[in-house]
Amino acid sequence: MDDLTQEILETIAAFQKKGRKKTCPLSGKKYIGVKFYEPAAKQYIEVRVPDPDFWQPAVSFENEYRLQGVAQQYRLPKGLSAVDLETYAVLLSCRKDLAAEQCHDKMTDLWSALIARNPTLKKIDFSPEDSAALFKMIMGVASAFNADDIQYFIRNFISGTENPELKMCASPEYKKLETVFNRYASNQKSPAAPKRELRLSWVASPLTLRLIRHQMMKRRAAQPSLNN
Repeated sequence: MDDLTQEILETIAAFQKKGRKKTCPLSGKKYIGVKFYEPAAKQYIEVRVPDPDFWQPAVSFENEYRLQGVAQQYRLPKGLSAVDLETYAVLLSCRKDLAAEQCHDKMTDLWSALIARNPTLKKIDFSPEDSAALFKMIMGVASAFNADDIQYFIRNFISGTENPELKMCASPEYKKLETVFNRYASNQKSPAAPKRELRLSWVASPLTLRLIRHQMMKRRAAQPSLNN
């Protein structure tokens, strides 16, 4: 076990000792609830370790529609899971016992380790001093978002009040995908099946939207309609 992996696992274990054992009412999964005081909100927030709602929406979408290249499974430091990665990033963002500079340095070390194992992440352009971008990038890797989607998000939505989902859904690429999806979905069901709607549970870049559209167009062209 290298020093980084040991640091991450020990950080998670230390915070778990401070929390309370709980059960998620929806999934029944066990987790440890750790509360932190958030000055900006003037209230305590609960961090769940591990998060029982953790999932990778791009992976789920890719599997459901049998696509390729939508999600990206990254190589993580040995001994760590995607859940560990997300948990560590969240805990770092909440820690009050470390100076902001120390937390930033720890996230930088983690990002460097991820780049060393995943050269595709090198193309992501960001300011090394931007802690918010670092946090979102690490969370993006944990969520298996591809590098284009991570870049698109940090370039457009780190600051400001614009709603990322609304902007994506209003984009020309999304509208084109929506049209193709409706035709594609009609080929995948019987006439009696309920209508399916396009639902992306993450902010996809125009490149990813185009990739999904092109694959669905090819798939639809190769399959006879069930309604004919």
